[in-house]
Amino acid sequence: MVGFPGETDEDFLQSLEFVKSIGFARTHIFPYSVRKGTTAEKMPDQISESVKAERAAKMKEICDASEKAFLEQMVGKRVRVLFEKENCTRFHGGYSENYTHIKISRKNVEKSLRRQSFYVIIKSVEQDGDLFCMGEICD
Repeated sequence: MVGFPGETDEDFLQSLEFVKSIGFARTHIFPYSVRKGTTAEKMPDQISESVKAERAAKMKEICDASEKAFLEQMVGKRVRVLFEKENCTRFHGGYSENYTHIKISRKNVEKSLRRQSFYVIIKSVEQDGDLFCMGEICD
């Protein structure tokens, strides 16, 4: 969360540095929003919507780069994937044991893989809105 009342520029920069140092694989970033009747609603030093939006965008940029770096480290690895769904007619999608989102092409595997797990070799990092890994089923 960015833009909580009283968050200074220095506080925000420290948060950015902390997030960089951790190297999160996945994050959820959102600007603080006022909730009527809460203590925070009455706090001094409310942050403007434009500053909150700017801070959220900066934090997202850092976190996106961190997620991409994490996923790139997965390329070449063999992981077990539990397939949860078929996305459109193009992909089977699922998650590895470390919650890496992985897709494989339906071109090579037409039947449903839903609710099944297979070992997959990670081939690349792709983006279609969100980042994910592309892979191929292996032995």
